[in-house]
Amino acid sequence: MNGFPFYFPRPGIIGAMLPLSILGLALLSQENAFAGEKRSESRPVLIMQWQRLLIGKGETCGRCGDTEKSIAKARKKLSSALKPLGIKVVLEKSALGSEEFAANPAESNRIRLNGRPLEDILGAEVGSSPCCGACGDKECRTLTIDGQSFESIPAEMIIRAGLIVAADLLHTTTPNCCGSGEGCGSESPAGK
Repeated sequence: MNGFPFYFPRPGIIGAMLPLSILGLALLSQENAFAGEKRSESRPVLIMQWQRLLIGKGETCGRCGDTEKSIAKARKKLSSALKPLGIKVVLEKSALGSEEFAANPAESNRIRLNGRPLEDILGAEVGSSPCCGACGDKECRTLTIDGQSFESIPAEMIIRAGLIVAADLLHTTTPNCCGSGEGCGSESPAGK
């Protein structure tokens, strides 16, 4: 797939359909522009939230450091891919202090896209494994998808989740053909 090894929970038809879905979204965006519709002044926004343990002068563990590189790469790629569709991508980073981390280590290295946890979007399972460095002897967050466990989150996984959320954004911000709020071709509630 030209550059992205996507991690789909169920390989096959979904994996084959993703590039077609993105192409369809781009065509829909262009079709609306060609139809003379004015874009709304407020663009849809994909907010990527990432939280991790930070202590001292910004010290964190290796897996959070690797995820930081991945999320920066994912943000850059998603921004480029979604800009033609009118979607702005924003990255928000937050830090967990030592006390918060000690109370709940699974909250470190957590990614949410428009408020939705990455694991929910991708159908991944949250687990834990021993960590080191800034984390001390705590068991830190892992994600398992298709039987493969990840201590740091690969950019490709974040990109895939971002594309799914972006598709939802376009679906909820694009008016349908009749503007009634109902699906095209469906009866209005009054007509039922």
